[in-house]
Amino acid sequence: QGVRGESQRELGSTAARSVALALQRRFQSSSGLYQMFGELCDAVLVRDASATYMEEVPLRFIAHSAFPTSLRLLLTLHMDYGNKGHNGRGDLSFATREVGRAHYSQFLHPILRAYEPSAESGLPSLVSEFHIIEDLLTTWDVDALHLKPLEEWISRVYEGDYTSQEERLTARFKEYEANLTREERRAGAKKVDPYFGAFTFPAVKGAM
Repeated sequence: QGVRGESQRELGSTAARSVALALQRRFQSSSGLYQMFGELCDAVLVRDASATYMEEVPLRFIAHSAFPTSLRLLLTLHMDYGNKGHNGRGDLSFATREVGRAHYSQFLHPILRAYEPSAESGLPSLVSEFHIIEDLLTTWDVDALHLKPLEEWISRVYEGDYTSQEERLTARFKEYEANLTREERRAGAKKVDPYFGAFTFPAVKGAM
């Protein structure tokens, strides 16, 4: 704190869209984050009235650095594969297509994390994680698929909503399930959501 890095700049605004645009520019263009996946990250230090953008910080450094008392929130951006997408452990021939299931992405893709200070240690404490849907062309330049979901996540984090992508997906599934008609329960049904994709409900014998 107090030492300015070579790749550090002040953002003009802390608004969710401004921060999202700064992050998008980096995951569209940074060769360092792409090549050093899982090792380097960008960090956004969000204060009440200002935000500082720092490029290519060691990811491990974040978890072991004291959280400055002036910070409201710490956001990080790094690139990584999904749980089964690296070293031949997954099928990279099929890409996730639904924005609401971006956390299932297996190919190298942007991952955002939000940290708040731990009450006990003062170190950054992870409160939320957000995945940008994989793009086999690595362009991430479609607003509806890449920028808008990121902006919405930052807005939710600002408001203290740390609901995970999996929790939001599950909630949407349960909403469709609760609204199935009697006939749909008996025969089975498929519902297609524009954000979360298709939900399949198998037939239930004797459904009332």
